[in-house]
Amino acid sequence: MNNHYTTLGVNQGSSKEDIKKAYKKLAMQHHPDKGGDEKKFKEITNAYNTLTDDKPQQASPFGRQSSHPFEDMGMFSHFFGGAFQQQQQQQQQKQQEILRKTLHISMKEAFFGVQKNINISSENPCTSCVKTCSECRGAGFKIVQSANRMGNASIIQSFQVKCTSCVDGKIKSKTCTVCNSKGVINTNKTINIILKAGVQTNENLRYENILPNTVIVFTVNIGRDQNYTITNNNLLYIHKISLFDSLFGTEFDIVHPSEEIIKVNTKDKNCILTDKTPMVLEGKGMTSKNSLQIQFQVVYPNINANMEEKDLIETKRLMSIYFK
Repeated sequence: MNNHYTTLGVNQGSSKEDIKKAYKKLAMQHHPDKGGDEKKFKEITNAYNTLTDDKPQQASPFGRQSSHPFEDMGMFSHFFGGAFQQQQQQQQQKQQEILRKTLHISMKEAFFGVQKNINISSENPCTSCVKTCSECRGAGFKIVQSANRMGNASIIQSFQVKCTSCVDGKIKSKTCTVCNSKGVINTNKTINIILKAGVQTNENLRYENILPNTVIVFTVNIGRDQNYTITNNNLLYIHKISLFDSLFGTEFDIVHPSEEIIKVNTKDKNCILTDKTPMVLEGKGMTSKNSLQIQFQVVYPNINANMEEKDLIETKRLMSIYFK
């Protein structure tokens, strides 16, 4: 008898409640399903059964009489229900829906910044008539546990069954004045979006708490204007010129996204303009910190046997002037 007290780590004369507490603590440590030693578990279980042999028999959750402490459902849950409980909690937590929208703006709007009002509509379950099942706590399934006695030990099994009191953890009321028994509520909201000057294509704007259980993500898309391309707020403008203009220079106007008229003069350049010699205007990008690059695209004459005589003569004349 003294050895049983030693096995459980309690003093002789300890109350049955203290013995039970000591046993539960050791059982959690040595249970085989928790990676403990089976022999040690049987030893402490035998010590507990011996010391509490005169304990009044109590009805167990499994329809039979037993004083085994692990027939307390709380203990089952503690040992074996942890993973299942976690799964239930994860299913109970509503995953936010991500609603993605594309926000189209012009280059002018991107340059100056813009404010837009966007109407958003959604359909969500009616919380007034769709309730969470109290039996399975919204998981849609329940954990059933059973135990079989093998000598002084018990083999405990936990398995999952579908909850028959609900559909996927929800119970729908037959009558509801909030949604007229449709089960869903349509929501319409207007979002005020402010885009700062210099906003870029593919920039994402995230909004929460606008629609129930929904995150709204707007992706900015800047439309192309004429021959412009935007890269990291730097502007690239493609301008076609003739061979004559590439040799002797030219003057032309371009309309900036800000609607400013930029006058370009290449006649003072002491070089031939080619596809590889762009003109860079600092501070003329989508912000004052960025640049505008004018890329020239030279259109060369097609000199061949079918070329009209006047075009051929003109081409030869220009070349002779420049290369004389």
